[in-house]
Amino acid sequence: MACQKSVQGQRLGIGAVFSGVVAFAVRSGALIFFAALIGSPSTAARAAARSLEICATRLIPSLFLFIALTGIITTTRIADFIGRLFCRPFVWLFGIPPAGVCAFILGSVGGFPIGAVTAKRLYDDRLLTRDEAARLIAFSSNAGMAFCVGGIGVSLYDSAAIGWQIYLCSLVSAGGIGDRAEHRGGAARGAG
Repeated sequence: MACQKSVQGQRLGIGAVFSGVVAFAVRSGALIFFAALIGSPSTAARAAARSLEICATRLIPSLFLFIALTGIITTTRIADFIGRLFCRPFVWLFGIPPAGVCAFILGSVGGFPIGAVTAKRLYDDRLLTRDEAARLIAFSSNAGMAFCVGGIGVSLYDSAAIGWQIYLCSLVSAGGIGDRAEHRGGAARGAG
């Protein structure tokens, strides 16, 4: 028992040191960044103007189309068709009822708030339990296709191919989170 307390104390000590080092690094980085802004205000102003220009000319127009399409999909029967089309692999992979397919797909295509909002709507309509909605939100709030391909790939790197790679990486990571959430949720249900 005394040995266990000693080991725990050592772990806490290492964790505290690591937290202190991270906090110091973050604060130092912020101070360096602030000093660079003060030292070169014209460069900072040009960068801010360029960022606003990219938002106004490329990012917002590319996102608008997908936001409009997502609204059309959720208010028509297209979402039900999509759900039926992909329900078996979705249920098998993630342990979420077929109604959750729509939230995942819309979140993957449309972007960040859409998957979570759709999952909440499904919970409010009693199509998902609270646990299922929480697990669904964990992996249905993704970077959208337009943001990855148009906003990052084309706008920042002048390459749609890079944008598609980023988008595919975000989908794979969302699938991994969904798989992990399914196993945790299943363990919690089995224990209860």
